[in-house]
Amino acid sequence: MSNRIYRRPFAPLPALMIVLLAACPAGALAQTYTQQAKLVASDSAGYGLGYSVSLSADGNTALLGAPQRCDDSGNPSSSVGAAWIFARSNGQWVQQGAKLVGSNAQGGVDQGYSVALSADGNTALVGGPADVHGTGAVWVFVRNGGGWIQQGDKLVRPPISDDNKYGHFGMSVSVSADGNTAIIGDGYLRSGELQDGGAWIFVRSSGVWAPQGGKLLGTGAVSSPMGVVRQGSAVAISADGNTAMMGGPWDNNGKGAAWVFARNGTSWVQQGGKLTGPSENTQNPFFASAIALSGDGNTALVSGLSPAPAMGAIFVRTNATWSQRQTIDRGFAVGLSRDGSTAIIGDDRYVAGRNGGVVPAGWVSLYSRNGDQTWSRLGNLPEHGDGTQGHAVALSANGGTAISGAPCYHNNDGAAWIFTKPSPLPAVSLKFNGQKDGSGSYARVADATDLRVGSQVTLEAMVYWDGSPGYLGLVSKPMRDITGPGFPYIPVTGYALALDDGKPMLGIAVSDPGNRAGARASAAIPANVWTAVSATYDGRRSTTYVNGVEVGRQEWPDSQGIADGPTPVLIGREFLKGFLDRAYGGRLADVRIWNQALPPETIAAWSGKSSLDGHPNAGALVARWLLNEGDGAVARDSSGHHHDAMLANGATWWK
Repeated sequence: MSNRIYRRPFAPLPALMIVLLAACPAGALAQTYTQQAKLVASDSAGYGLGYSVSLSADGNTALLGAPQRCDDSGNPSSSVGAAWIFARSNGQWVQQGAKLVGSNAQGGVDQGYSVALSADGNTALVGGPADVHGTGAVWVFVRNGGGWIQQGDKLVRPPISDDNKYGHFGMSVSVSADGNTAIIGDGYLRSGELQDGGAWIFVRSSGVWAPQGGKLLGTGAVSSPMGVVRQGSAVAISADGNTAMMGGPWDNNGKGAAWVFARNGTSWVQQGGKLTGPSENTQNPFFASAIALSGDGNTALVSGLSPAPAMGAIFVRTNATWSQRQTIDRGFAVGLSRDGSTAIIGDDRYVAGRNGGVVPAGWVSLYSRNGDQTWSRLGNLPEHGDGTQGHAVALSANGGTAISGAPCYHNNDGAAWIFTKPSPLPAVSLKFNGQKDGSGSYARVADATDLRVGSQVTLEAMVYWDGSPGYLGLVSKPMRDITGPGFPYIPVTGYALALDDGKPMLGIAVSDPGNRAGARASAAIPANVWTAVSATYDGRRSTTYVNGVEVGRQEWPDSQGIADGPTPVLIGREFLKGFLDRAYGGRLADVRIWNQALPPETIAAWSGKSSLDGHPNAGALVARWLLNEGDGAVARDSSGHHHDAMLANGATWWK
């Protein structure tokens, strides 16, 4: 999933933006979010680290921009800037590689004014809107082992009239989940005397970036008396890269608006009219200064800068039509989880302070979508004093990790804070001995018609792997009943989620007949750590996920259903073509079988969650074993379909 960073327009903040913090109490920590780390860099003194931020889908990679400024006063013009990468492993964050500084920069660049990170965290975009006297540019970096290298030359807009070129290309940037489609804002670009702005789409093919189509410019804009609209001051793009949004906060004399575009082949067309704020009569709300899109592009969070309450809005798309669902607090920076169910809003407002001036403080709020599609405020994350906390924010795909940048922290050195909302870990689970001589423990579920899922399947499990090597079955429906005589080599049936030396993979037998064993992850899950492992098959594609993030995919040119027969479901073991050494070693909990290939945004949002209340695909759940009984020889199916599992060969409860 892409994590989108949306910047407010360049310009000094209007006087109405200076408010008193004392009038707005800090509020409580948002539910169970707790601080995990403070990110600082040893070589970022005076850089304003955290001016922009982005997270990978799994929340394990963070990209922090630092354009050598700590606020938005004035236009970018005099600083080189940079960006830093931080990576998380087992809850610990460390800087990864040296700071990112793009080559061929000219003059004051402000690299790091905007940043965006692909879902897998391996592609980073860094905007430098002041490059070449305000023409602007974007640099792309890719992860190379434990370091980062620049990919190609800097990205610049297609050639236009010299009189109009100083648009600050790169003042905002957003990238699709696969890192191959980017939208880049050009908010100061002029058409004659009108500073209408715009945005550009770039696509990557075989490592080479190129523009796709012409400048995006929404219709229906109303210029201010100063001739300013500034479309492209904020941008966002969906996970698949087919829906793009840009904000024009100066539209209609500062009331502001947002525009949505949809990709049609290699062209982009505007989708509907402009989206305006909840109060068109409020003076200068600068609506659409910050915007965010859900992964499927069907939910948008659009915010303004007015200090008036409820100056943000949630929009939803139904059949290509957008409508406002609800007003919400305004903020300077916003973000959404991939499924759009969790929102983060940052506000680094200035407050009355020392020497008769103002002191930057700020706050970050979190919101959650209810079952009735309304939104409720969860609370605030902790404040960290002087430092424009909330100047930039982002969420991981499942909303479980949040980041907030504070570029003015510690005399403009800057910092960012990581907050996490851990999913409840299983207090009770089922332990398997991993024996490889045919005596490995498992749980057995009798065959049933609905367990023969047909053409699609999703398999999920909470996995606590003990690190043992080999091909280890987690949950499977093998070719033969294990109590039957022998295991001859016959055409295979069924499905299996397994670990191959710790790498999650999905095996599918199709009706052709034959195997579709693919979607193997490139890396092993961590040993002795609870990890959510999921896999889907939709007839043509198998996909594996770890903690809600795609880690492997295999596709075929034709569509085939799943070949299945009257065999049991096995938990903790797979028997396939006579091999008896596929017994899992470790613990399992919350094993699920669905008769649909759940979409990526659903996997991201629900992976590892203990409660399925409100799950959008609840009707597709065939079986669910929480494996939390703690005693006895039966693991109950909580789906209501009565597919209880019998423990065998020494499977034991762990509590």
